[in-house]
Amino acid sequence: MFRIFPGVVVFIMVLSGCAGDSATGSYDSMRLFVDSMPGSMAMRLAEYEGPERHPVIVIHGLLGAKLMNRDTGRMVWGEFSRRSFDDEFMRSISHPMRPGVPLKHIHDNIVPAGLLKSAEIKFLGIKFERPGYGNLIDILKSAGYALDSEPLPEGKHYHTLFIFTYDWRRDPVENAARLADFIREKSDQMANIYRARYGYSKEKVKFDIIAHSMGGLIARYYLMYGKADLPMDDTPPHLTWAGADYISKLVIVGTPNAGYLDTVIEMTGGLSVSSATPLIPPGVVSTLPSYYAMLPAAAAGGEIVDDAGNRVDIFDYDLWVRNRWGLADPDEDDTLELLLPDVETASERRKIALDHLKKCLDRGRNFAIAMGQAVSEPAGVRLALFAGDAVSTRALARIKESGGLEVESFDIGDGKVLASSARYDRFDGGGWQLHYDSPIKWESTIYLPAAHMGITASKTFGANLLGFLLLTSPDNWREFRD
Repeated sequence: MFRIFPGVVVFIMVLSGCAGDSATGSYDSMRLFVDSMPGSMAMRLAEYEGPERHPVIVIHGLLGAKLMNRDTGRMVWGEFSRRSFDDEFMRSISHPMRPGVPLKHIHDNIVPAGLLKSAEIKFLGIKFERPGYGNLIDILKSAGYALDSEPLPEGKHYHTLFIFTYDWRRDPVENAARLADFIREKSDQMANIYRARYGYSKEKVKFDIIAHSMGGLIARYYLMYGKADLPMDDTPPHLTWAGADYISKLVIVGTPNAGYLDTVIEMTGGLSVSSATPLIPPGVVSTLPSYYAMLPAAAAGGEIVDDAGNRVDIFDYDLWVRNRWGLADPDEDDTLELLLPDVETASERRKIALDHLKKCLDRGRNFAIAMGQAVSEPAGVRLALFAGDAVSTRALARIKESGGLEVESFDIGDGKVLASSARYDRFDGGGWQLHYDSPIKWESTIYLPAAHMGITASKTFGANLLGFLLLTSPDNWREFRD
């Protein structure tokens, strides 16, 4: 079941028009339609070009960008076959580990190489594709946005659609700082265009941002803190709303705002890209700082309990060592030997791995604290949430005597992220009330019967997204007239 909240219905009605002549004039037709029709206002809005229409930035989620070896040109993520999952792939896809060095100072030669619009998988000589972000880009292009990596469409004079790609292996705070630089660069670019074409004199051009999955965490951190780093202790950074100067609307899609349980499952059991490709081992997955930023930090994100049913502290280093999880599992030494070929002994490799584990857990805890602050959003920034609520999603896991995890219960979500995590509902999993309680003040919350990647392919998502982006209040127009 999906629900469309007040203030959103009008968008669909205006943009979609009548949905088929078989129901025309009927008060009681129960016919359903797979798609909506573009109304006259929708077509006019798609044709419109001007500074009153904010340009859009799309931010992908975990695994959502191609990754390339900068030195060799080899694509290490985005083109898959059984043969591609070799030792070099495993080394490339892992995050480097260096004892005593902060995560932000540890780099390698892997760089983002474009949005993953779809993933090509080869198996037994047959090619097939897994969906990516191509549907989302097509939705925006159909509404008149011009993608900056393509030639300008007829009648358009400048690009209005930008994609922020990032190395999804790395710490989201680091990527939020990169996002800040990206937005400033594009804002200056658009300001020069508006100045030359319309006489528009303001220095800062605002953007509408659409952020999927982990991309929503990066966007939210940027909105709240700008380029500020996390403190070293368990206190949040100073809230500045530095990103509010450049954001008009922020659309969050399938984001694990309270974390999600599958992070732990994949760090202890491995990551499956496809049934046609080998498993990426836990020792590789658990090197990625991004995973620790999405651990289920609140009950809304899913719970892990001990034998007595008590919720554990997922950022507790001793918990990971005691249960032999991820980098703390001695059985992962074969993987560590592959990742650390210059380290001679298992004991030395384990020391390096545990150092990396501790740094990632501490960083993850501080990130969760920063993102869980209960504050009102700054004036002038509108937040919309899209979440899935039709797929059984892991919600509770119990630690077995062996240290392994056994999933005991499921709840509604998109198959990866619980609906409660997407809205960051602090009552879920604990107390219960008639309303949800979130530190994030959503302007609208829309639930769709779709899986994690399927949300952006939904026709209902497209209609509501374009309504939220294109139909603005008179206040938005006055921003450019004053």
